[in-house]
Amino acid sequence: MPDGPAGDMYPAGTSFYLPRWKTEGRLALYQNGLLVWRTHGDVVWDGANRPLMVDLPLSGPSVVLLRMDTLPGLGGGITRAWAGAHDALYWRYRIRLVLQCVVPGVLAVVLLSMATILFFVALARPDRDPYLLFVAGAVLYAVRITHLLVPLDPAVLSPAWFGWATVNSMDWLIVVSWLLCCRMAEVTFPRLQRLLVGGMTACTVVASPLFFSSASISALALAAYGFCFMLSLPTIPLLLAAMRRRRSRSGMMLLFWHSIMFPVAIHDALMVDFRISIEHVYLVPYVVPDLFLSCLYVLCRRYIDALTQVERSNLVLESRLRAQERDLRDSHEHLRQIEQRELLVAERQRLMRDMHDGLGSTLTGAINMAHMAAPHATIRQTLQDCLHDLKLTVDSLEPVDADLLILLAKLRFRLAPSLQAQGVALEWAVVPLPPLGWLTPSSALHILRILQEVVTNILKHAQAGRIAVSTLVDGSRVAVLVEDDGIGFTPEEYHAEGRGLRNIRWRAETLTGRVAWQPAAVGTCFTLWLPVERPNDTGQIREKEEKAELLTLGR
Repeated sequence: MPDGPAGDMYPAGTSFYLPRWKTEGRLALYQNGLLVWRTHGDVVWDGANRPLMVDLPLSGPSVVLLRMDTLPGLGGGITRAWAGAHDALYWRYRIRLVLQCVVPGVLAVVLLSMATILFFVALARPDRDPYLLFVAGAVLYAVRITHLLVPLDPAVLSPAWFGWATVNSMDWLIVVSWLLCCRMAEVTFPRLQRLLVGGMTACTVVASPLFFSSASISALALAAYGFCFMLSLPTIPLLLAAMRRRRSRSGMMLLFWHSIMFPVAIHDALMVDFRISIEHVYLVPYVVPDLFLSCLYVLCRRYIDALTQVERSNLVLESRLRAQERDLRDSHEHLRQIEQRELLVAERQRLMRDMHDGLGSTLTGAINMAHMAAPHATIRQTLQDCLHDLKLTVDSLEPVDADLLILLAKLRFRLAPSLQAQGVALEWAVVPLPPLGWLTPSSALHILRILQEVVTNILKHAQAGRIAVSTLVDGSRVAVLVEDDGIGFTPEEYHAEGRGLRNIRWRAETLTGRVAWQPAAVGTCFTLWLPVERPNDTGQIREKEEKAELLTLGR
């Protein structure tokens, strides 16, 4: 006690300070034969790493006695003891407390916090082994330093099992740090790994409280540490060579801290065995967190590099995607232009065929009639029919926006003057119809020609005085009905249909519709059924349209 020998005058406010002691037994402090302080808890795991500072209750001349008990054959030791003013010793006590207890505890909390985060990261990554090894190392470190912070209360936990967990946590900490370095260096030692893990498993089982006491387990610690170091030490040069080949600075930093563990562990082991002064601070609680924090840096660096690589890949993919989109837009525009040209050519060809087969043949017939001196009324009627055909073709080219009623209105506008001139009344009773998305100019012309042919047949053959046009909706179909009050007609009465009826049926099939003639109360009712949505089999539809266009219109 540098402030004075036992027996000196100790004024009020005097304290006793002991940085560390080491014993598998009890420690007690007396002043003038009065017990001032003594250890509590287990005799082995007694919190000897925690510095001791006790305020002496008596003033005046005193004799301070420090008594230490120890188990046979294990020995014990103390550092220099101090007695003096409380304020003069308190800063020494605080520094020792921070170095020996607070800093290791804070490092354990930090590692456990990082381990919690990395555990959930590991669940989402395929290369989860390094992350899980870090988590295991953090837990083992927290278990290892527990006996350095506070004394063990045997009522809370069995000293034998506590010693077993403390000793084996350090052994497994060495194994985990070695495996972690191997994973970082991407080097494997299968046989050595099996030997190390198997040997440590055997040591863990053999050193259990089922076979040894708490004091014996503490004594076996040095043997277990030596076993781990002897197996892992020869691999350090191989790991270093692998790191140099990969030019991994972070990996070499990790390997450096792992290599530092060997002399540091020897230093702490010599302190435990009283080979060097226990005035020193245990260094393993400082080096192990440095190792795992370096590992954390490497893992985070790899994770960040992976994210950076993903971002770069995303930029490249976005650039390629934009280029592909431009190419697709250009291709789409090119195909659209080609389609427009093809549609224009197809429409031009359709009009040419229609004018050749309909208007052309009618005009040719009128010219022949004129050469043969046919009656003027016949020639006039032929030319009138030719004009009606031309008007129907023009009407079919006008946009109707998929509205069948607009198309029917155009037909009514064309038919009304002719019917009125012939004394036939036209009745109109249409209802709203759903839009027909397939109603193209070609389809519109088919519908107009069907209805024109039906009206023409009524005027020529039915001797009708009234024609009624109506519409209806039946589920997925719409219908156009043309009813007259003539003499009546059904196709079944004729063994052979004329070209006009064949054309009507073909045009209806081209539209994927159907036609029907049914007797009415007076006269005949013609029905044209059309689908609201036409099938997508455009090949068959086009084939039907081409067949229908090949038929010559008959009157």
